[in-house]
Amino acid sequence: MGSSRRSRVGCAGLAALAGAALLLAGGRAGNLDARMTGAQVVPHGDGAPRGIGHARFRVRVAQQKLCFDMTFQRTGGTVRAYIFRGRRGEQPPNPQRPTVTLFGSLETSPEAGCVRDLQKRKLRRIKDAPRAFHVVLVNNRYDNGAIRGQLRR
Repeated sequence: MGSSRRSRVGCAGLAALAGAALLLAGGRAGNLDARMTGAQVVPHGDGAPRGIGHARFRVRVAQQKLCFDMTFQRTGGTVRAYIFRGRRGEQPPNPQRPTVTLFGSLETSPEAGCVRDLQKRKLRRIKDAPRAFHVVLVNNRYDNGAIRGQLRR
């Protein structure tokens, strides 16, 4: 094999490794998601029976922001969205104090945006231990949550 061909093969291999490293770093960089259903709401059975949704998050600690893209259906009306501390099946320690308020009042899906000026400490906790947090959409009909989903990488 000539040196020119080895060089091309070597470059292709390096490019593949670099691409794989970028994909792996993407998860560690703070790209999270959550699949939401009414069945995940705690106490069980309190959520919208047919409610579903999906959320993707980008946690940017250095910029002190959390950005999201979210879709949802069959939630029973206007919703508010929050991130709370709480593992799967657990209620938040303080339901009156969300970790992050994503949006205050929304009727339609999809929704995208960024929450800025968040404490770096909170963002680091969410990024480092996403399964310790959940996203929940609540409204007047479902005050414990219409749909809920655990954050994950």
